[in-house]
Amino acid sequence: MNADLKQIYTDAILVRAGVLDRHHANPGAMDAVFSKNVLRGLIEASGGLTTGDVDDNGAGYTVVKRSFVANNKLAKLASPFQVKDYNAVDGRIQNLEIELAEKQEGGEVPLGTRLEEHLGLPAQLRIYGARVIASREMVVNDNIPALNDAWAMAGRAAARLTNRLICGVLEDNANLADGQPIFDSAFGNDLSAALTEASVAAAMAALRAQEAATGVACDLAAAFALVPPTDELGARKIVKECGLNIEVLSSAFVTEGTYYLLADPKESPVLGLMKPMGNDPLTVNARASRGGGLEWHIFYDVAVTALGRVGAVRVVNA
Repeated sequence: MNADLKQIYTDAILVRAGVLDRHHANPGAMDAVFSKNVLRGLIEASGGLTTGDVDDNGAGYTVVKRSFVANNKLAKLASPFQVKDYNAVDGRIQNLEIELAEKQEGGEVPLGTRLEEHLGLPAQLRIYGARVIASREMVVNDNIPALNDAWAMAGRAAARLTNRLICGVLEDNANLADGQPIFDSAFGNDLSAALTEASVAAAMAALRAQEAATGVACDLAAAFALVPPTDELGARKIVKECGLNIEVLSSAFVTEGTYYLLADPKESPVLGLMKPMGNDPLTVNARASRGGGLEWHIFYDVAVTALGRVGAVRVVNA
């Protein structure tokens, strides 16, 4: 340990012990005192890890990440995929299913499908961020509860952004590479009705009847119902009373009077959730602030893109 760093931690220990007045300590000692105490408090709040498991960034990150995971409810509606940088990438396959045909003895393999004819629109990863600042007073007072609140809010903000982006693609009814919207009555996936047992049955039937661009019947089961808050109770009652194997998800970002029925994205993805390749999309970086306190920069790299229309049905109470 170099002499300056040794002095900083020596003074930090003396200040914490009450032997040395903080005004006479090495300027870096206050950050050292704060970091150790904040680390201990954050670790206790984030699940009983030990100080050897994480550094100062890691402790705050643990709280942020746990809050993010607990509130990131709608991510299961999208198919995750990784991109290597922030440049636009080619779209994924849209509205396509492969049909196997019998090969006759001595004959050739049946004519295949050209994948490039079914590529979606280019998509691009985006960067979102926020800065959280702890004043010198908070540093000196070791205000751990306030910092825990801030970390939890940061995690919720990232989850809320994901939910908003996912709902935004559905609500905007974006056009796909073929120039047509996700939902349209011409494709049989845009129905008009209120949320009732009958309309859910009709939406389930429409999902089963959907065909890929090549005319292949997809026969998809409904896995998720995404509803506005005003329809959450009604949707849960229908699912329970009818014994349906459908998970009900609700969001304030869904327009009142509209709901969506979606297949499992592992079977037929309608939405894609982009993340950086080899890196955690949610990061927390700590540094000293000008006023003598500390600040944390929170970054979230994410994007949601439309992957197709097969696997989703919209029902609007027009």
